[in-house]
Amino acid sequence: MELKYDHVVVGSGISGLTAALLLARCGKRVLIIEKAPAIGGSMVRFTLRGIPFDTGFHFTGGLAPDGLVFDMLKVLGVEDRIQPVPFAATDGTRFVFEASGNTYEFPCDRNGSIGFLRERFPDEADGIKSYFEKLDAVCAKTTSMNLRSIGDSMHMLDEDYLSLTSVLDELFVNQELKAILAGYCLCYGASPTEISFANHARMVQGMHDGIVRVENGGDAFVSALKDKLEEAGVDVRCKSHIVSCEEIEGANVGAFRLNNGDLVRFESAILTIHPKAILDLLPEEKLRKAFVNRVEGFKPSFGFFAVFGVCDEPDLLDDFILLGLPGADLNSMFESGNRNADSMTFCISGEEQGGRTLTILEAACPEDMAEWEESSLMRRPQSYADFKARKTARIMERVYAQLPELKGRFKVLGSSTPLTFRDYLHSPDGSAYGVKQLVAQFNLLGKLPMKNLFAAGQSSVLPGVMGAMVSAFIVCRMMQDAEAFDSYIEERLDA
Repeated sequence: MELKYDHVVVGSGISGLTAALLLARCGKRVLIIEKAPAIGGSMVRFTLRGIPFDTGFHFTGGLAPDGLVFDMLKVLGVEDRIQPVPFAATDGTRFVFEASGNTYEFPCDRNGSIGFLRERFPDEADGIKSYFEKLDAVCAKTTSMNLRSIGDSMHMLDEDYLSLTSVLDELFVNQELKAILAGYCLCYGASPTEISFANHARMVQGMHDGIVRVENGGDAFVSALKDKLEEAGVDVRCKSHIVSCEEIEGANVGAFRLNNGDLVRFESAILTIHPKAILDLLPEEKLRKAFVNRVEGFKPSFGFFAVFGVCDEPDLLDDFILLGLPGADLNSMFESGNRNADSMTFCISGEEQGGRTLTILEAACPEDMAEWEESSLMRRPQSYADFKARKTARIMERVYAQLPELKGRFKVLGSSTPLTFRDYLHSPDGSAYGVKQLVAQFNLLGKLPMKNLFAAGQSSVLPGVMGAMVSAFIVCRMMQDAEAFDSYIEERLDA
């Protein structure tokens, strides 16, 4: 069968769904190609014994009115479908330092957390003030942090060449305060020495302004966008992947051949898949060695060992995020080579589903799964099962020390490793956030060596929901009449 579309979007994670809807709203005929049986990528929930858990989306910032995520949802016309659930007002964010025994509990909003930090660390008050001023300055200078200026020229800031560690060391003395402010590194998959201060600021500013989880989790986003895609006439082909680029003329690809033999012709395509999957897809003879080396040089972000369970007495758990740290040196926790060592954990309380759900994520390096990288789902060796059992037991030992009220009331329903993530989500390596965001790194964004193919996704601008959606807005503007696209955004935001 031969098909013809204006645009093809490869991948149906949050960036692919966003891009497809934006293009359709511009009056284009759009096809989504998705390898999995259903759309949504890591936004889709899964169930254990009938209880839903989130795969890759657990909480977000930027959902307050005029926040960046809220604005993008408003442009897409789904802001009313995403219902935020705030964490506990006075102590929704909790840090536990296991080595020192120190615990810090503070609100999930900026003013509350600043007030708490200044009270607990009075000698660091000037540094705390300066830190938040620096966050705001970076975001104010970053055009992609505001949809109304997303078409302005993007350029690297001085802070893109400074590591988060270097800025924290300049401002603070207390190691635990540094760890608290760097703690959201679990939300972008790189250590404080690896991430630039600029990208850290872009990721966490909205979280400092207010972290929330969302009613029905990632499924809420997928369901809302799916309805809008159907209204806009976007076609979807699941269980489909590209086997070759065809009808190549110069630096343009005219068609994709799918795994079922269908030929899909198009004017242009957005690839929201992993950069290394993009590299495998492009015609080798059309690629320069410098481009290949650049993509092959990208490192994977860290992933997670995850434990999922339910507390049979919901009132024992309120809405909170708890970060457990073996010590205050975060950089040492993200080094590969010892998969059995304790690392930083996130405990995120969820919904009441026959009890209160709890998801526990411990940072894990995909490289540490190398022993089993040739295995596949349901075909893992006994040594893998033994590792999972030991790791789950150790994580729960740490959690019970932090939340002793759960003993005897919490039931583990399942666990996963980066390999689980890799195989279920067709990821090359099982990383949680695609490529690692390194200081001064230039990611794949926009036009590729084949001039009518464009790169977007969480490896393009920033990881997570916000970064993935922003990349779709940026790339769709590149592909359409810029003035008309800007007018459309203005109209939607002012509606």
